[in-house]
Amino acid sequence: MNKIWIWALVIIVVGALGWWFTQSGIEVIPGDSVDQIEKASLESVGDFSGSGMATRSYDGTNYIHTVTAQLADPSVDKFYEGWLVRALPFKFISTGQLNKDASGNYVLDFFANEDYSNYNKVVITQETKSLGLDNNPEDHVLEGSF
Repeated sequence: MNKIWIWALVIIVVGALGWWFTQSGIEVIPGDSVDQIEKASLESVGDFSGSGMATRSYDGTNYIHTVTAQLADPSVDKFYEGWLVRALPFKFISTGQLNKDASGNYVLDFFANEDYSNYNKVVITQETKSLGLDNNPEDHVLEGSF
């Protein structure tokens, strides 16, 4: 009789965990046994066009954030820069310059030994080359949230 109660409890716990994962909005990418990789769709802002996808994961030591964006080439004096934004208290960090890969996408890989999981907004801006990575966001091109 005790074995039946134990099995019933196990089934209830597993079911509850499954329900929680489906309701939490966290998408676990198959094959990723240690980290939970979250994804965010990036959509164009204002007169800009394009789209993209951002991911993030944190394993307790390493924070990894990637961006893949389908964007028009910027003019010769411009480049694209990525940002992570925390709402409260408000703060933003540059995740660096996006580079065009062989397939024509603009990509970014950001690695840190700090947890940026509470920076839920992703912004891609178009920046002026002569100003470089000056920690001053210019025109918002794409935005999305985890």
